[in-house]
Amino acid sequence: MSKFKSKVLTLLSIVFSMPLLLSGLFKVLVYEHFMGLFSAWDRLGGRAVAGAIELILVVLFIGERTRYVGFFLLCSYLGGAIAIEVQNGGFALLNVVFLALHWGVIYLQNNHLFFKSPSEKVLHGMVLRKK
Repeated sequence: MSKFKSKVLTLLSIVFSMPLLLSGLFKVLVYEHFMGLFSAWDRLGGRAVAGAIELILVVLFIGERTRYVGFFLLCSYLGGAIAIEVQNGGFALLNVVFLALHWGVIYLQNNHLFFKSPSEKVLHGMVLRKK
């Protein structure tokens, strides 16, 4: 992958992860707007744990070498958030948009991860064909 493409993907990762990063920081730093949303969790310390998990996942996703691990963990985290919102009758579109943006970054980095034939193996973005 070229240096330009690598820098663009890192920039997109940072831009698309900024809302999750800020959300994690606000949860950890006890921002007053979130206090009412997490009143039941505060008794168990869950708000700070959820914020720390978001921060760790965003840092993993932004890092170039850990982007795939961060991506798959973010998929799990955001999938759970979507499921909770749908179950409680909430508005899950924002989480779906975040998930789609992260999928787009990974697709731009390595589209063979998503579309490959059974006769192909993928190794670091290169397609190896069976003979």
